[in-house]
Amino acid sequence: MIWIFFLILVMTNWKEILYDSSAKCIEKGTLFMKDNPQLFPELKALMLEQNGSISQRASRVINHLIRENPILYKKELELIYSKIEKIQDESVLFNMMKIYTEVDLPKSESKRGKLFNFCLNMLETNVNRIVLKHYSAEILVRFCDLYPEFANELYVILKRELIIAQASLKGKLIKLIAILEQKYNAREMELY
Repeated sequence: MIWIFFLILVMTNWKEILYDSSAKCIEKGTLFMKDNPQLFPELKALMLEQNGSISQRASRVINHLIRENPILYKKELELIYSKIEKIQDESVLFNMMKIYTEVDLPKSESKRGKLFNFCLNMLETNVNRIVLKHYSAEILVRFCDLYPEFANELYVILKRELIIAQASLKGKLIKLIAILEQKYNAREMELY
């Protein structure tokens, strides 16, 4: 039994495990990782290498693992929080940001601040994957649970973004603006 563990550890061929981007392959990769949790650091390193499609597939598996069991991967999640600014591949970034729309926001004020600023900057950045702006806006709305005083400012930011947003983003922004209005009574502030 020990030799099997050693063989898996030494012989992990991620290109064979993550052979394509299909949902079936990612599901198999997720099951493989559930059976071999000791390989998570290797999978995370593969994702952070930003090595094209294999890194994107690794990020999808990590996305599934963390969203299914955020408590088990709490330390890994904290590390990803600290590295999010350095991720250049928009597909990898997309999968990491999707996690933050569902799991608890960081406990540490400094990590919260990093994620908050990152999301604000993402709204103003030109990106190919518009969903990055959507996830950024969604994460920022979640910050309003912790900082309700931010709701009015975010309301103004999202309304401004709505004016220039592509059609694929407008519907999502309208829903998030409605949440701010209903849950936080957010309104545009009048200047006297």
